[in-house]
Amino acid sequence: MDVEDGVLRIESYPARIWRIQRECAKYAIPGILASDELIADRREEFRREEEEMAATVSFIRPLAEGGAGCVA
Repeated sequence: MDVEDGVLRIESYPARIWRIQRECAKYAIPGILASDELIADRREEFRREEEEMAATVSFIRPLAEGGAGCVA
């Protein structure tokens, strides 16, 4: 149920789903699933985080092993 300009509007569940799908259709790219895009984005994010972690570990490891700049 919604109230728009003082008018109570009642919509069935199937009608509401159909309306929302129709409204969102303009954002869909034919042949591409939103779930596939989401998975690809998450994999790329994970890859970047792994690279950052590897860079951090390669910087910290020599310091922890008593390398230059390490104060004991």
